Amino acid sequence: MRALDRITSFFPVHLRGMPRAWLLMGSLLMLAGNPAVGTPQAAELKLQVLLPGLQWIEWTGMNNPDIHGLRIDPRRYRFMVMNFRNEGASAPLSLWDWMQRTRALAVFNAGQYYPDFSYMGLLVSGGRKIQGKLHGLFQALFLAEPLQEGAQLARILDLAEEEFDPERPGYLEVAQSFMLVDRWRNIRVRRTPNMAVRTVLAEETEGNLLVLLTQGPYTLWELAQEVRDGPFPILKAMSMDGGEEAQLCVRAGGFSYPSPVEAGTQGFSYSRALPTVIALFPRE
Repeated sequence: MRALDRITSFFPVHLRGMPRAWLLMGSLLMLAGNPAVGTPQAAELKLQVLLPGLQWIEWTGMNNPDIHGLRIDPRRYRFMVMNFRNEGASAPLSLWDWMQRTRALAVFNAGQYYPDFSYMGLLVSGGRKIQGKLHGLFQALFLAEPLQEGAQLARILDLAEEEFDPERPGYLEVAQSFMLVDRWRNIRVRRTPNMAVRTVLAEETEGNLLVLLTQGPYTLWELAQEVRDGPFPILKAMSMDGGEEAQLCVRAGGFSYPSPVEAGTQGFSYSRALPTVIALFPRE
């Protein structure tokens, strides 16, 4: 049965003799008047101000797991890359230990690492190179705290488009990973069936930074689509890691994530220790 015949078959018998163009117009009007037919509902977004320039995000999609996280004004807050060896620890630390050690407002996992806990890509902490070589396949760099006055305080650099000298990074804090979405709105990951909870770092067009943690598993392609087409004006986005390493903790303005009930009696539900994290602090 042709599409038009399928549509007109739903009309009462006494209307089926009308010109088909009229019937088609009527059917389209019926569909337009019924939001439940073929029209996906918009995602729900809640923003909670924790401190000036710092917002908590609860992003509820219709077809994908929720996404929670932070919206950060880098003019009010600074990012610090922290590695366990650089901090004098003998082994990777749990997120609880990182929060206790740093007294940061928030801590989240910073990229990927090898079995010996060495970082996969360029890593700079406080101007000191922890891992000095660029990863050949990762094209995203998170840069914070520039040495040059007037430069953007925190940003994502795309190695596919921008020049970068790892010998002179020009920033005190650097962490490398892979691009999800570039400034042309291209998705920069392949389609695979691999699903995991994931952490994303995104830059908005006006300069705010987003730290996002999915509340359920995504493929990288689906996550890139969700971030690109979501409620924020995304300029670029990069993936930090997935699976058990995807972690975020917030303690700011009387707000806690995970909540004490979710975290359990020992402080956090996260079990995987992290060799490298990015911590957030207020600017003095």
